[in-house]
Amino acid sequence: MKQLFCLFLMLGLLGLCPQARASYDHLVPEETPLFQLHILENGEENAYWEADAIGEIDEKALSSLRAGLDYWVRALAPQAVNRKPVSILLYHDMEDNASAISFSLEGFEGLTFLAAALTLEDYEARLQHFLATTDDEDLAGVTPSSFTAAAIEIGDLDWHYGPLTALPENGDQFHLAGTMVHEVAHALGISAIAQENESGTYVFDAAFFGLWSKGLYDMHGTRAEPGMEISWDGQADSEKFVLANAGSFSGAYFTGDNVQEVLGEGTRLSFPESDLSEGYDGTVPGLPVNGSEGTPELSHIELQNGLMSHQSWRNWTTFMEAELAALQDLGLKFDRKQLFGHSIYASGSETALREFTNTNGYFARENGSWVEGTPNETPLGIGLHIYGSYNDVTQVADLLTIGEEAVGIRVEGVGNTLTVAEGTRIQADGAGGSALLVSYGKNHTITLKGEATALGEGGIAARFDFGDNILGNGTEYRGSWMWTTQNVSQGSILSKIDGALVKAFNVSGSLKGSAAAISIAENAFVEEINILSGAEL
Repeated sequence: MKQLFCLFLMLGLLGLCPQARASYDHLVPEETPLFQLHILENGEENAYWEADAIGEIDEKALSSLRAGLDYWVRALAPQAVNRKPVSILLYHDMEDNASAISFSLEGFEGLTFLAAALTLEDYEARLQHFLATTDDEDLAGVTPSSFTAAAIEIGDLDWHYGPLTALPENGDQFHLAGTMVHEVAHALGISAIAQENESGTYVFDAAFFGLWSKGLYDMHGTRAEPGMEISWDGQADSEKFVLANAGSFSGAYFTGDNVQEVLGEGTRLSFPESDLSEGYDGTVPGLPVNGSEGTPELSHIELQNGLMSHQSWRNWTTFMEAELAALQDLGLKFDRKQLFGHSIYASGSETALREFTNTNGYFARENGSWVEGTPNETPLGIGLHIYGSYNDVTQVADLLTIGEEAVGIRVEGVGNTLTVAEGTRIQADGAGGSALLVSYGKNHTITLKGEATALGEGGIAARFDFGDNILGNGTEYRGSWMWTTQNVSQGSILSKIDGALVKAFNVSGSLKGSAAAISIAENAFVEEINILSGAEL
């Protein structure tokens, strides 16, 4: 297979084992499997995916990789059309990263092989035609039954082998399960491919131009096209895909109907505050996308601290709702609302808060509708996510979940005011649940007049915690008035964390957790806790 300049991820994954043996298959899940991991052993290779295995994937690593893949099984399996498990190549090497690849080729409706296998009823026929007509020598003798729809590389890093949790708990290690969630998303379609011309310019590779590339827009709102030149000079040119600079944050964004539905009419997003934040202060009417890393990249969603970003500090182990919506715009079919009741991406201002009464609940789902009053059982679900800043939100609908590591309300941004109205129930009663979780920003005000419970094992009713960094706390660490990189304190503090995480937490309702009613992490500062008349803890 010809060499390509690939615009996807590089994050990281696992350890090795000295003995060589033959490659083997691992079904996920073991009963009614959706995926089949075809795992290469030391010294084996796959020419089409240019995969050369060095070392092996041990049982601890495989367990964490499965945990990451299980996240996608829960989301995708109910509406997946494949009648047999989709095969994914998995291998270990000695690189200091992880990566994933699956191509969007002609004949598959802009979907990657992996997405097409899950989505197109006639995928097998399309694949058979592709294999019969391709002139790629690396596919000689490959049949539909032996073809792997994607490849995932696991590099040699100090991996954390724990499960997915609402906030990362990996300390100084790299989060393997979260990395797997990230990598699979690249294979599902979040990747662009550019090639360098003889003149030294880069263009979108027309042969690999999929739905993700089709949904990309430059800083001036010009949509990407197959073969379009990518420019870094910032000058508007409808014939080029123009970026403001050659850095990560340069005005590129992705959008589609589902993304717009989640963001809300008129919402524009800033690029994240990060050590990568050089050169672009504008906002975009979609999801900010990583522009370049020396060469065009365009394959990461740059929401603040998001798992699917390339930022060096990330405290999400799973997808935000807008990231899930992007996958729906890439043709994948699943019920996004199993994982999110509602999300707020819009922002007000410090002098004029954006008022919003949330009447959206979170319950079990049946045939695409809420079963009001019945708790949702999905692990890692979130009833309400406040991403934007300077919102004044009153929650009046119940948010009920018994899913493991699920969250009632997760608050980020800056200066948000949240009131849980009297008579409203926020229940995150699954193991590891958090009814109220404030995980980033500063100067939030939380008022509980209703009921917040986290009665499952390890449950915390009100949790104030930045969590760990999925890339390891030694890479970068953040908290209230805290910012270190490579274990060295920075000379200044990022503007979104140079204050108390919570200005005031006011309780006049019921607050109950099996592990704690209130938990404040060592990286979080809460200025005031006011236990008012009528409160029950």
